[in-house]
Amino acid sequence: MSFSVTEISEHHHRTAIIARNIGIELGITQNQMEILIYASLLHDIRAASNWHEKHFIVHNDDDMLVFNHNVAKVAERIALYTGFSEVESERIYIAGLLHDIGKLAVPNEILLKPGRLSEEEFDIVKQHPYYSYYILQQDEGFQDIAVWAGFHHETIDGKGYPFGLKPSEINLGSRILLTADIYSALLEDRPYREGLTHTQTIGILYDMIKNNKLDAKIVHDLTNHVDADCSLVKQNIFHDNPA
Repeated sequence: MSFSVTEISEHHHRTAIIARNIGIELGITQNQMEILIYASLLHDIRAASNWHEKHFIVHNDDDMLVFNHNVAKVAERIALYTGFSEVESERIYIAGLLHDIGKLAVPNEILLKPGRLSEEEFDIVKQHPYYSYYILQQDEGFQDIAVWAGFHHETIDGKGYPFGLKPSEINLGSRILLTADIYSALLEDRPYREGLTHTQTIGILYDMIKNNKLDAKIVHDLTNHVDADCSLVKQNIFHDNPA
């Protein structure tokens, strides 16, 4: 997972510095730091290459960085509300930053495709959590993070992907990450729509509880503190606090 900073733009250099500073703050190992920086650059460079919007893909490099950071921050907040320790919550923050690293395994012709994906193409995209797990579990210090990230599209009705896990098989960290991912995506502006309002977002989350998609306790914990989290998602951290 090596890269040359001289081969990327000044903006991408800034991305690497941001990721490195986050890693230093969290006290992770050098190997884990490389994974974190590589994941950040992956999103940054692919977005700069005009990576088209499809489902969870956003339209420019800063937005992509902010989305992953938002997922991480919201997941960390939910974890604290749910009873995770500060150390565990910091680790779920890392999982939020890296949850989509498995998109490395999705062919560019699918990721870059303008327009709607076919059912077969979307089936390929839906494998990315497996590859997130595969990449992250190779580091002994990332085993819990690998599981949280690898299961972040598993829903409690057993119809999630890529594994279709039963409710008893989906750990709390992955349930938190799923909720944070959906919550952040709904509030965020996308090329094809403006971000939804607070009321609309909460309404959709509760509809997903009724449809047995989300863990009700996690959504309740989020809702009880939603004002602070909504401001986290709406704020472009990298624009407001440039490195």
